[in-house]
This record gives sequence, structure tokens and C-alpha cells, in this order.
Amino acid sequence: MKSKTPLYAYFAILATCGVIAGFFVASNVNPPRLIEFAMMVSTTVLLYVWYYLDATERRYRRTVLLGGGVIMLPFIAVPYYLARSRAPGTRLKAILKFLGLGLLSIVVPVVAALPILLVAAR
Repeated sequence: MKSKTPLYAYFAILATCGVIAGFFVASNVNPPRLIEFAMMVSTTVLLYVWYYLDATERRYRRTVLLGGGVIMLPFIAVPYYLARSRAPGTRLKAILKFLGLGLLSIVVPVVAALPILLVAAR
């Protein structure tokens, strides 16, 4: 498996989360906590799998502390990992891509929820 595969699954889950959230918002009901928990766990696991595979591809020595950071504080640990694992000259580009993915992580669920919300508004 390549390191980009978990990222595709990550965004598929975010889109699914957006559709589910849109359905519950359109129904004026709060989503079940179990669904929210499952989405949170699955996205966290996929982020860690990406880190694991990417570090393996780059032959970067993973540490327990950094692995825990990727799970607990990804917006600090992942840029740190990217800065340490990338060659000079490509570090800033990798960090900017990560920030773009962070922004996309907000946009994808919103865009996925829009069709349901627009249909419900009719």
C-alpha cells in the first residue's frame, strides 16, 4: 500500500461524515454519538497509517513520542515530522500541502452536506 491510499480513504470518510451530518441537520436531529465517535476514530487511524507508511517509504525512524503526537496533536506533530523527514528545499512545500489538506478537511464535509441541505430547504 502506498502512503497516499490512507489519505484517499480519509477524504472518503470525511465526505461520508458530511452526508450523514447533512441528513441529521436536515432532519433537525442530533447525530448519534456512536457515529461521531466512529468517524473520529477512523480518521485518526487513517492519519496514523499515512504517517506509518510515509515514514517507511522514506526510511525515517519512527519514535513512540512522534507516533503519539500524530494521534494526539496532529497539527503540531505532522508538520514537525514533515520538516524532519523531507529533504532541504522540499520541507516548506510539504508543510504547505499539509495545511492545504487541513483546509480541505473542512471543505469536503461541508460540500458533501450541501446537496442534502439544499433538497431539505425546498
